[in-house]
Parts: sequence; C-alpha cells; structure tokens
Amino acid sequence: QPTAFHVSQLFFCIADLASIDPMYQYSLEWYIGLFDLAIEKAEKSENHDERVQYLNTTFSYVLYVNVCRSLFAKDKLLFSFLMTTKIMLGQKTLKRENLQYLLQGNIAMDLARPNPAKEGSWMSDKIWGELLALNSLETFKGIDKDVEKDLKGWSTVFEQVNASKALEELTGDKYSTFQRLCILRAIRPDVCVPVIQSFICEEVGEKFIDPPPFDLKACYEDSSCSTPLVFVLTPGAAPMGELFKLADAVGFGDKLHSMSLGQGQGVHAEKAISEAQSMGKWVCLQNCHLCVSWMPTLERICEELSPDRVHESFRLWLTSEPSQHFPAFVLQNGIKMTVEPPKGLRASLTGSWFKIEEAWFESCAMPAVFKK
Repeated sequence: QPTAFHVSQLFFCIADLASIDPMYQYSLEWYIGLFDLAIEKAEKSENHDERVQYLNTTFSYVLYVNVCRSLFAKDKLLFSFLMTTKIMLGQKTLKRENLQYLLQGNIAMDLARPNPAKEGSWMSDKIWGELLALNSLETFKGIDKDVEKDLKGWSTVFEQVNASKALEELTGDKYSTFQRLCILRAIRPDVCVPVIQSFICEEVGEKFIDPPPFDLKACYEDSSCSTPLVFVLTPGAAPMGELFKLADAVGFGDKLHSMSLGQGQGVHAEKAISEAQSMGKWVCLQNCHLCVSWMPTLERICEELSPDRVHESFRLWLTSEPSQHFPAFVLQNGIKMTVEPPKGLRASLTGSWFKIEEAWFESCAMPAVFKK
C-alpha cells in the first residue's frame, strides 16, 4: 500500500507535463511497464519497510531517467522539482499552502499594512506585499515583524550576490531549505533556481538534478517491434548520424531504410513499413511534422503493430519537431527522445566522454600514451 500510494502520487507528475508541451504525453500502460521494471531492479529484502523503501527509491529514479530522455533541457529541472514536491506531499513533509505560495506568490491586490521602509529603500511595496503573504502562512508567522525590526540586517539578503547564504546566516536553522526558498521568492526571486537545485539534492539526491547522457542504444534495448521510437527535434539537432552508427553496431546498417516525409511521400512510407514489418528491417521516417495530412495513417499503422503480426527485429524510427498534430497514441506508447545540441562546455565534454569505448582506447599501439 505505501508503494502504491507513492507510485500514484508520481503519476500526477507526468500527467502535468502535457500542459507544458504537446509532445509530453505518456500512457498508463507505459507507466505500469516502468513500475514492473522497477520491481525487477529494486534491491530485495525480507524486511517490509526496507523493501518498500527500495521499491520507492528505485521507481522514482527509473521514472526520472525514462522521462528525462524525452524532455527538453529547459524542462528537466522543473520535472525534478515536481517529483520532489509530490513525494514530500505524499509523505506529509511539505505543507500544500507553502508550495502554493512558492508557485503563485502574493495574489492580494492591496497591502494589509503600509510599507515600513522609506521610499526608495531596498524593500519595495511588491517585496513587502510578498512578505505579508508569507506572514499569512502558519510556518512564517511573524516574519513581517522580524523584517520590520531589522531592516538593515534583512537588506543583506537583498543586496548580496549569494542571497541564500546571507539568509541562512541571518536566520540560522530557523527555516528549512524549502522555507528559505519561499522567503527568497519574496525578496530575491532571481536566485531561486540554484536554491531549488540544493533543495532537490537535499530531499531526493544529487542524481535527480544531473540527467544521464543521451544513450540511443539503451533506448533501442528498451524498445520492441511494436514500440515506435520518436526523436523530438530542436533547431540544430541531427540524430541521423547516431542512428546510422547504432544500426551498424547492431548489424542493421544495410537493413535501415530512411526517408523524409513531405507531400506525396505517405504512400511510399506505408509501403516501406509494410515490407520492413515482414522482413525484420528498420524504417526511419524523418520530419513527420511536415506531413500533417498523413499523421492519422501513421497512428493507425502504430496501433496495428503487434508482436504476433510483426517480425521481432522490426523497428519504426520517427523524427519530428514539436507539433500539435503528432498522433497522441504514438507519443503515449512510444519511446520519446529529445535531441538537442549540447549547451556549454560541461555538456559537450560529458557527451563526448560517454561515447568513448574502452576498446577504442586499447586499439592504439601505445595505449598508455594515447589515453593521456
């Protein structure tokens, strides 16, 4: 029962994602499949409480990894935050009204009390209004008076570059990391992102803010002949090189038929899929967003994919930019992968390092020198 409650709480996280982007859609069957996978992966224990803990922790991370590979980089931290808060709400370690304040802020139109600071000082009417809204919550009772009594001390939180550290020094251990996040939302909303990262690390672990590198082979191994694999594209992304490399590595280099969709290409795509299904080949349909009129046909084809009708080696690969017209069935039941150019030096190095295999290192006549 505790595990079922934990799993049901996290289901709302992926349900919420569809409101962020139309490509973020997942089915209940896919979700149940992840839970079955987590049961297999979770460490075993005869102790009931330990087993529940292992199941919950393993499922949380399996869900994070599988959803992360289908999210754009800008949304991954948001998903981690959603997961963390859902888990805490379920465990009753987070008050819903505090979370609501963090998301909405002050919604009152007028100030309940006039601003005690002088005009032109660091504390504007907006900041004072946010503090009054905080004061209405049980956790933060009296914070308005604390600030009013020590305007100079609280000004350091507003003025210092490391506002989080200044707040911690000022208040000591009076507030938790999440509660300090709420206060910073009122005074210095610009520094909230790094504090959110610290909050997630503290509650569920650092691995939930460090998405694993994109691994196309792992996505392929998770798929089946009835599971479409969808590359969700961004400007500058080029997944075909990786796909051809994977095809060569698993012996399908000469069994991959790739074509770009467009006007009049639907008939040829349908014929290629039909042949590949019976012969156990791969088909890659590029730029599905350019062939909106053929998308209902693609949805029908994917609905009819079944292990008892299709060769087990068959794979259907699709590439598309985010589109309202992309078939919901394919999004919900397929394996989605977002492909973005690496942003920043760290992302570039991590991606390059991940692709290097030990055999390649050892292939040199002087491996010790080569590795250095």
